[in-house]
Amino acid sequence: MKKIVCIVLTICCCHSSMAGSRDSIKVGVFITNLYDFNIAGKSFKADFWIWYLHKNDSLKTLGTCELPQSKSSSFSYDYFRKRTNASDENFSNQKCKAEIIKDWNVTNFPFDKQSLQIKIESSLEQSDITLLPDSLNSSIDSSLFMEDWQVKKFKLTNGTTVYNTNYGDPNIKMAASKYSYINATVDLSRKSPYMIFFKLLTVLFASFIIICSAFFLEPDNTTRFGVATGSLFAAVSNKNFAASVAPSSNGNTLMDTIHNFTFLCFILVIGMALYTYWLAKNEQKERAKKIGQVFIFSLLIIYTLIIGFMVYKAKTVS
Repeated sequence: MKKIVCIVLTICCCHSSMAGSRDSIKVGVFITNLYDFNIAGKSFKADFWIWYLHKNDSLKTLGTCELPQSKSSSFSYDYFRKRTNASDENFSNQKCKAEIIKDWNVTNFPFDKQSLQIKIESSLEQSDITLLPDSLNSSIDSSLFMEDWQVKKFKLTNGTTVYNTNYGDPNIKMAASKYSYINATVDLSRKSPYMIFFKLLTVLFASFIIICSAFFLEPDNTTRFGVATGSLFAAVSNKNFAASVAPSSNGNTLMDTIHNFTFLCFILVIGMALYTYWLAKNEQKERAKKIGQVFIFSLLIIYTLIIGFMVYKAKTVS
């Protein structure tokens, strides 16, 4: 019986020592600034404080974490305070300035929403250190001001990154290593998206209304085609203006889709103008008027509904 008890105690002690071999560090983040949003360069810059809380007196936290998704980073104002009693925790903090890699999705500009992520990863394997989020004390500076953006949400989470290499470490038998990380996520949305939207597309919408109003002229009046030509040039100029202001994207954006759809409607209007002109010249003027009016009012309704759907989809998808 004594032998059995000794064996059980030995197993428990071994298990406790194995569980205790992994240290945990509580990590917090306080973001003081977000700036230089470089869409073409796929990055943004951030200034923030990081702090670490742990009970292991021999553990050195400063310099043991890195920013794997940064182009550049620098740490300063390193501070360490050793705990004074068993119930207390060791505390250290430092300030970081970093340029973080960010793949911007501006397909739905100006209704796009962006999620900025600052990943803080341990340089020691997860078998040695696990990072835990200090969500209660982490936040963003309430005085942080961004001209074009507003903060919608902030959260701090943790996870594990798995790399398919052991970095040549013979103690890691499998060709994979795991590292604990903390992720600070800031969700942003643009300020006044509707104002930006109408500023960029006012000329386009105005030119479409003008070309449609040409159908109030007599169907055999060639002034219709002059109005159509002028409106088309205005629409093309608006596309160039919007492209110069809106952030560039390799894909088809909301601005591109609206302009292309409007150009298609222009083609339909010009085609109908030619058809009604032909009818009027073939002594079917009244019929040409009726067809033209039904067509133009139907097109205006369809155009408005489709543009509205595009905007609604861009807002909900983002």
